[in-house]
Amino acid sequence: WARHWMDWVRYADSHGSEGYPAIPHAYRYRDYLIRALNADVPYDQVLREHVAGDLLPEPRINADLELNESAIGPAHWRMVFHGFAPTDALDEKVRFTDDMINVFSKAFQGLTVSCARCHNHKFDAISQTDYYALFGVLASCRPALIDVNTREKQETHKAELTELKQQIREQLADYWIASVSQVTLSLMVPAEGDNLRPLQQLIADCLNEKSSVKDRWSDWKGRLAAESDAVHENQKKNLRDWDLAAIESSEPWFAYGNGLPHSAGVAAGELMIFDFEGEEPRIRILPGGVHANTLSTKHSAVLTSPRIMLEDECDVWLLIQGEGKSTVRYAVQNYPRSGTVYPISEINNGQWHWKRFNVKYWQGDEIHLELATARDAPLQVRNSDRSWFGIRRALLRPVGSAPPTNQSLAELTPLLTSDEAPRSPDDLQQQLTVMMERLLADWRANELSNEGALFLDGLVQAGLLPRQYPEGIRSLFQRYREVEAEVPLPQRVPGLAEADAFDQPLFERGNHRKALQPVSRGYLSAIDATNYETLQSGRLELAANLVDPKNPLTARVIVNRLWHYAYGQGLVRTTDNFGRLGETPSHPELLDYLANRFMNDGWSIKRMLTLMLTAESWRRASVASELALQRDPDNRCLSHAHMLRLDAESIRDSLLSTAGIIDFAMFGPAVGANSDSTRRSIYVACRRNSLDRFLSTFDAPVPFATKGRRDNTNVPAQALTMMNSETVTRIASHWADKALADGATRHPAKTIKAMFERALGRQPTSGELQTLIDYLDAQQKQAEQIREQSDEGEPNGQAGDLGDPPSEHDMWRGIALAIFNLKEFIYLD
Repeated sequence: WARHWMDWVRYADSHGSEGYPAIPHAYRYRDYLIRALNADVPYDQVLREHVAGDLLPEPRINADLELNESAIGPAHWRMVFHGFAPTDALDEKVRFTDDMINVFSKAFQGLTVSCARCHNHKFDAISQTDYYALFGVLASCRPALIDVNTREKQETHKAELTELKQQIREQLADYWIASVSQVTLSLMVPAEGDNLRPLQQLIADCLNEKSSVKDRWSDWKGRLAAESDAVHENQKKNLRDWDLAAIESSEPWFAYGNGLPHSAGVAAGELMIFDFEGEEPRIRILPGGVHANTLSTKHSAVLTSPRIMLEDECDVWLLIQGEGKSTVRYAVQNYPRSGTVYPISEINNGQWHWKRFNVKYWQGDEIHLELATARDAPLQVRNSDRSWFGIRRALLRPVGSAPPTNQSLAELTPLLTSDEAPRSPDDLQQQLTVMMERLLADWRANELSNEGALFLDGLVQAGLLPRQYPEGIRSLFQRYREVEAEVPLPQRVPGLAEADAFDQPLFERGNHRKALQPVSRGYLSAIDATNYETLQSGRLELAANLVDPKNPLTARVIVNRLWHYAYGQGLVRTTDNFGRLGETPSHPELLDYLANRFMNDGWSIKRMLTLMLTAESWRRASVASELALQRDPDNRCLSHAHMLRLDAESIRDSLLSTAGIIDFAMFGPAVGANSDSTRRSIYVACRRNSLDRFLSTFDAPVPFATKGRRDNTNVPAQALTMMNSETVTRIASHWADKALADGATRHPAKTIKAMFERALGRQPTSGELQTLIDYLDAQQKQAEQIREQSDEGEPNGQAGDLGDPPSEHDMWRGIALAIFNLKEFIYLD
């Protein structure tokens, strides 16, 4: 039943197109479906989860797996096809959003809403305005990977790590305050050639005997002032400027993942403890900004900007740092892939630096900026379980503008802005000592400035603050290491992330370059004309519309689907289209009755199937009377049962089960298509550019659209596959081995009967049994003949054109193939 559902939502493990990139963790959605259907989770609940499971105030929790099951449901939105490096990004966005609307409306409402993209629906009560009301709901979200661990699991050890970090911070501050006298000028200038930090350069310059300390100090002070003036002057050239070091922002960014508690900047002085491979961890003292994974680099984090319309030719500049293969990019019209004009860069520089993106090509398009930890980008994930990033500024500047001033001397601000210039090295030492004591005291009291944080962090990175930590601090570091090691990794699933919601303009005749007036977000006006008045996308409201008992479609569509699979054709045979172009119900009163009973019975799929499968109509024989063939050749009145062919997955599973080699292990990543795996077919990978050949031959759908009623072809390729394909002959060989192990050579008739019973649930007829016995006799005679000719001196032990003698294994494999190729093996009669 999960496989049927996957047909409706065009489940796939890859997006398709060049490179057919994998949809990361798609299999978790498949496993979610299996669990939900096995547990008979009410259908209306599963639909709420499919539309907005990540937003539900009371999600469905799987305590055993520590999973937020509800948050997995929206993964189906991300099963879209993505083209490679489209030159028109808005056209690509319109196409994949249209795909989402098309699948959603067909799968759960039996309506072809996408027909209203360019004009009002020609046949159904669906306007073009309705289409763009739904478009706005989905376009207000962004592709994402969602951590579906329970909130409790996501918060594992956070409180303890926070408390430990505060204790470490206080004790480090006390220890360093007491030790500042050890930080002498001579120790701050290492051997020539080392990569010196600004403070080390300043001290080395001031100790240069060619000029006085005061003169050199004045020079450095002038350089800092010039840099500050340049920063101020450069700000005038900025088209947009986001200062993420500000604790409050008038234009907030959007954060998700448990490594970013919020998107507002954090105050300067945040302590970060990480990288536990050495004897002691690394530490950083962070300035104001947005910083990911400051408690544990295992956590997940994504930060995205508001939507940005590129009205001018400009460059994007971001002041960032990070490690562990975190990524940074600009996303054009929510496109998640990389390629040519869609660059994605790794952040593997743990020092603050400006990252530039030239977005001149995209003038007139809409972008957003995105930073993500290694495994949390919406598609282009990196192979690293530990990563982090930080950002302080983001700018838009005209193309050709000078780079933003690097502010390399900013960390010297606390020192160089003192009232009195030092006149000697002793004065410089004293000022340095006083200033460090003050900054460390401010740090301990959570009153540190950005410049103070940069200064202290510079001392830490240069190794200038004493590190002969007392036992108390060492034990705290060790405890932090032990607790952090127990932090669980996220369980990620494709999904959607909320951002700055907006009302989508209607496109004139569907032309995405001719935007007209915005359309308020909402549902189909024929069902509910209420606009969605919300700061979020509107998915919660859409979910409510979908499962509202007053909605005339939701229950009818699902009970019709259940009837289709039980009886071979639905009461409405066009299972995906209940509109004017769909077929009318053969039994409209029955469809109404089933829909109402389904809702009143708790939206239970299992109870509804029990009702259908215990009905007298389902238990009828498949033999039609002469009168039925004359008056009802399509059997719409169900005077007899329909003969049904097994679907592709059931055929493959029947082959494996009959041979005794099927693997019933449940859940987990997909196995490769066209592989030798013996797992059930639902676990075979469904990669759009590399579908399993056996399953495709028997009409497994190509996952590009809703397929509520599979094609049911009867073509030569199917017969040839059952007779000759590598898949079937390999499985037949396993069955032959089992037959021989069970004594087939000694008791051939008994073995043939057992094989028939296992494969078909019946004994062979006398004619079938005799035919197979005769086949064995003929094969054995042929084998004897070939061996005799070989003994008479045929060259190289070969018997002319007769080839090698058939072995016992070959003979019984032939019998297995013969049984597999009986029509009733793949048909339900």
